[in-house]
Amino acid sequence: MINLEGGWKITSDGSNFILQKLVGVYPDKKSGKPVERYDNFKYYSNLSQAVQGYLKMEECKYITDNDLTLREALIGLQEQNKRIQEMLKEILSETK
Repeated sequence: MINLEGGWKITSDGSNFILQKLVGVYPDKKSGKPVERYDNFKYYSNLSQAVQGYLKMEECKYITDNDLTLREALIGLQEQNKRIQEMLKEILSETK
């Protein structure tokens, strides 16, 4: 499982990658222990597509949650992409 920001994660059923969103934490009916519940948003055939799907969902959320001009939206998305690129560089440098 790959934990992402904002309650998102990517998991697999053995043949597909699944982009999921945390719905909430509820007590298990039998044990009473807290159990996380997720909605399956999309299924993808490879990890790259799942990551792209997550990024698209984040971009859509950014646009939906903010009242922006086109210029402001493009600047915001550019900043978001820059943050993602920096995160990727950090991850790649850790693997060397």
